[in-house]
Amino acid sequence: MCDMDNVLKDIYSSDIILNQDEEMMLEQIHIRYFDLMDQFHERIINRKLILSEEEVEELENCVNEFVYEYGFIQFKRGVHLAVAIIHG
Repeated sequence: MCDMDNVLKDIYSSDIILNQDEEMMLEQIHIRYFDLMDQFHERIINRKLILSEEEVEELENCVNEFVYEYGFIQFKRGVHLAVAIIHG
């Protein structure tokens, strides 16, 4: 039987590390996304509302990168949880 105290400690430690990883990985995506949104906002103010195909593609890429990175972090959390339970 596994020792739940050890499992909980391992999960907590793992989650702290993964939160730091998540913050670092997503920071660059957020910066790029918000820069893009600032550009779009400025164009809206200037009444230039139409986005080029490249701009739409860049926006989609930002969203896709965010989804990928977020999914990867959640996958790592699942692996850490499984390892903690197995070795607990």
